[in-house]
Amino acid sequence: MTTPLRPEDPAELGPHRLVARLGQGGMGRVYLARSRAGRLLAVKAVHARYAGDPGFRARFRREVAAARLVTGAFTAPIVDADPDGSPPWLATAYVPGPSLRDAVLRHGPLPEGAVRTLGAGLAEALDAVHAAGLVHRDLKPSNVLLAADGPRLIDFGVSRAAADATLTADGAVIGSPGYLSPEQAEAGEAGPASDVFSLGATLALAATGRPTFGEGPLEVLLYRVCHEAPDLDGVPGPLRDVLAACLRRDPGRRPAARELPGLFLPESDAPPAAGDEWLPGPVAAEVAAGADAADGTGAGTGRGHPFGRRKALAGLAAGGVTAALAGTAVWTAGGADLLASVMRKPAPRELWRKQVPHGSIAILGEMLVHDAGEALSAVDLRTGSRRWERRVFPEPDDPAAPEPSDGGPEPLFAAAGDALYAAGGPDDSLRRLDPATGSVVASVDDLVAATAVLGAQDSVIFCGDAASTTLTAVDGARLTALWTIDRQPEDVIIVPPSGGLVFRARSSGRVHAYAVADGTQRWQADTDAGAMQALVLDRGTVYAAGRHLFALDAATGRKRWVSTGPSGSAGGSVVVRDGDVLTDTPRLRAVDRRTGATRWRRDTPRLGPLAICGELLLASWLGSPPGDRDEGLLGWDLKTGEQRWRYTFPSQDVVPTAGPAAYIETSGDRFAASYGALIIAFQIS
Repeated sequence: MTTPLRPEDPAELGPHRLVARLGQGGMGRVYLARSRAGRLLAVKAVHARYAGDPGFRARFRREVAAARLVTGAFTAPIVDADPDGSPPWLATAYVPGPSLRDAVLRHGPLPEGAVRTLGAGLAEALDAVHAAGLVHRDLKPSNVLLAADGPRLIDFGVSRAAADATLTADGAVIGSPGYLSPEQAEAGEAGPASDVFSLGATLALAATGRPTFGEGPLEVLLYRVCHEAPDLDGVPGPLRDVLAACLRRDPGRRPAARELPGLFLPESDAPPAAGDEWLPGPVAAEVAAGADAADGTGAGTGRGHPFGRRKALAGLAAGGVTAALAGTAVWTAGGADLLASVMRKPAPRELWRKQVPHGSIAILGEMLVHDAGEALSAVDLRTGSRRWERRVFPEPDDPAAPEPSDGGPEPLFAAAGDALYAAGGPDDSLRRLDPATGSVVASVDDLVAATAVLGAQDSVIFCGDAASTTLTAVDGARLTALWTIDRQPEDVIIVPPSGGLVFRARSSGRVHAYAVADGTQRWQADTDAGAMQALVLDRGTVYAAGRHLFALDAATGRKRWVSTGPSGSAGGSVVVRDGDVLTDTPRLRAVDRRTGATRWRRDTPRLGPLAICGELLLASWLGSPPGDRDEGLLGWDLKTGEQRWRYTFPSQDVVPTAGPAAYIETSGDRFAASYGALIIAFQIS
């Protein structure tokens, strides 16, 4: 909101009489002013510490001259300036309306029609900027004002002549993280296509109410812009296609600004905005109230009535003409090391650690469940604080009966959808738990046996018996047995989260596939892996990792290809992301899922099971012999295989066990690792 002038403020800047303060930024202070003809202006006075720099004045002068070339219906042009004044200043047209950022924060996302009109107007404004030989370079929601007759693109403070590379140092990065283009984030050439990318990100916020690359620290946003797809969920289909085109990583594949008005409003040649009908009611009311407040301030007579909230204009004036705005990141070529540091990809940081009786864990959203001996315990994944702890099974009637949690090799509980299942107890029963409280909501004790939960697919739960000689499929909703098959104790059961198949891997390397619906064997296939077979089902292909990596058709078991890895012992894990299969067969490598060709390969120590969190491939590294205190976690870049992270387990916190192995569970940008009797949670940031 506006504040009264202070004694140290000038009464005038050039021919313009100052009325009130609008705001202040890193480069100068902004005033509301009246021209001699009574026109309302936003006037920015540059701070004295910059005004004394001859280089700054020269740059200021050149950019003001360039910005004056911009004319367009949807820009807030510079109407007057004095780069040689004391202090230097410039005046822009006053726009009585909120910024897009403030409007979305106060009233939520705009309807599709308003977003289309907004996009057409801003695209026309960018075309005017580009026609003048400029690049805006900092289009973002706070640099867009919403007026009754259409949007206004403001603040050409960090724009420069497209052909003039001398205004800023080579390698400079200027813009607002989350809205700047990948080429800006990587300190490359920022041309007109860069503005189109920023337009796409700005309109995505208008349509969804959230930043398309999320929120977070500077380096996280820069990484997402360069490496992750924009989040356009909730954007209507045809409009989503236009925004996706604007947000392409390759600048050469983005549409030009001049093409966009016709894409946003394909059925009309009318101007993008007429009257205040383009805005939803609450925003239109705010625009009208702002215009009324400006008309009734008495600014022309000096009566000093208060102005309405003008945070948007403060955002306009707070920006520097040649350097940083509030919320704008600027790095110069002289800070190459700083740029490299900023562009360093996010690495995990430890959130908390916890000693537990046993290290079995499962994650449901923001909650981690672990084995607490005779009970199950749930903690907040973010903080480690306890949510509940509950004894799921009653104490056995026979004092000689085994404890319900005996630390066996197979898990006693598992998460499935929005439910939690636990097996065991004195009666070998299966119980469904309320994950919010840990209370038992349903139970069944007439199964063949249920001492371990081996996994879940959709609503089917798979249980094993104490001797590991049966596999039982259970309807998770009704807790009734669907089917049971025999297995050998050394067989490994693999339950994919979806796909309609469950697998049994034999010590010989043979893989058996069973239908989840009825337990019938669909096929069997021979591989060269043993009982510790690593197997995953993805997009109709089963990948089995041994000394070689086998790609099997999920419907028939037929071999699609076999990837011959480097010689050595069999691998132990396989995961899939996008077009790559990641495996340690036996060295860590990424393989093209279609052809089996190796994309990259890394020599590593002996690894535990692989997991993926964000853009990071994770695994534990194991000492030799197992249990060696020099053990921990490693993280590699999914695309390049470059090692980005190393974490050594704190030996003083580890309760010795017989050969501890670390297992990793993930949820969003957080993951937890269990190591012996220690659980450690991390977040990638």
